[in-house]
Parts: sequence; C-alpha cells; structure tokens
Amino acid sequence: MLSLLWIFPSSGALWIILAERSAWRQGLTVLQRLQEVTLEQWIASAILLAHAAFLWFARHYERTESPRLPVPDPSDSFNPPS
Repeated sequence: MLSLLWIFPSSGALWIILAERSAWRQGLTVLQRLQEVTLEQWIASAILLAHAAFLWFARHYERTESPRLPVPDPSDSFNPPS
C-alpha cells in the first residue's frame, strides 16, 4: 500500500521537472546548466533518485535475503494438566 502511495510525490516531482525543462537546456556549459536549475527541480530530482534507490534496494534484498522459518508460538503447543 505504501509503495502505491509513493506515486503521488513521484508524479509531482516529474511535473516540476517537466514543467520547466528550459532550465535544463539554456546554459552552454555544464556549470551554467547546473546553475540554471531551481531549488524545486533539485528537490524533485532527489525525490526521483530516492524512489529509484528504494526500488533497487527492495529488489536486491528480495533476491539476496534467505528465507526465514516461522517462529513457533508457545501457546499452540499442547500442555496437559498436571
């Protein structure tokens, strides 16, 4: 459920980046392009990078984590009266 809710900040971040694409193309050099990017676009980029990192971590740990056996519940065992 929480992973589905992550769509909202990601779509907002995409909207911020795509709405002002001109800032990514205006400068002639790399330094000038980086200086033209607004704070909102930097934050939106960080949100999208965090989303990509969370996806990578989830896939990585899903593949590498060993399966765990369930812990037996002590209340399930039969205890005869004494």
